[in-house]
Amino acid sequence: MFKCPHCNKRSFSFFQKLGIVISMRGHDYQCKKCGRFVTVSFLQVFILFLLIGFLNLLPVFAFPEYMEKTDNAFGFILVFSLLFTTTILVPLRKKKV
Repeated sequence: MFKCPHCNKRSFSFFQKLGIVISMRGHDYQCKKCGRFVTVSFLQVFILFLLIGFLNLLPVFAFPEYMEKTDNAFGFILVFSLLFTTTILVPLRKKKV
């Protein structure tokens, strides 16, 4: 569970925060405890996507001969690591009205 930036109570599950990260500015979620809205910083999500994507692409350039055999697994790992680490690392913030 993740804490609401307004009331500091744990009211957001991993999947709710994942939904906020994926939609970024498209959807804002309401805290179940205090009723206020939260979001994530678009800039933080974008920078983390670039950083994690770059780190995941390093093996492609280091070991190009293995990529033909592991394309599907590599794609799955890339997407999973992008979503998981971004959801964990990007903090929730108060929605500006």
